[in-house]
Amino acid sequence: MLFQRFARSTRAAVRHAITEARGRGDRYVGAEHLLLGLLCLPSRACGVLGAAGLDLPAARQALHTMDAEALASVGVDVSAVEVPPVAPRGHLPFTPGARSALEGCLAEARRGGERRLSPEHLLLALASAPPPDLAVAVLARFDIGEADLRCRLDAPLREAG
Repeated sequence: MLFQRFARSTRAAVRHAITEARGRGDRYVGAEHLLLGLLCLPSRACGVLGAAGLDLPAARQALHTMDAEALASVGVDVSAVEVPPVAPRGHLPFTPGARSALEGCLAEARRGGERRLSPEHLLLALASAPPPDLAVAVLARFDIGEADLRCRLDAPLREAG
């Protein structure tokens, strides 16, 4: 039912998130994949992130760096390991964080009095996740916070009104 309220572009972002998860060799779709999915398509959300220096290649690199840092913290040197990701087959489950972001998208739309769930609503839902959350961590690496995103996304509405 929720997916039916998504704008076409939001549905496309979710499909891209699944593709990004497979491309990374992950066996799940997390909030970080939803962020990557948003960055795959032109939208106001993507434009706001781009203006802050965050584009798809930068987000992918940030996730790769965070993976390497996490492995290094337990003694694994990823530079010594060369294993290409193997795309998992079949259904990829959404993590609780990703499901929460998708549900939060509805809350963001309701807050704005809108029926359709846009990429901007999804971005705001991702940015409002509690730590630890990889999407929030990627945004933080680019000094992008929830309040800043709300301000940037609301600015065109204030100027039009």
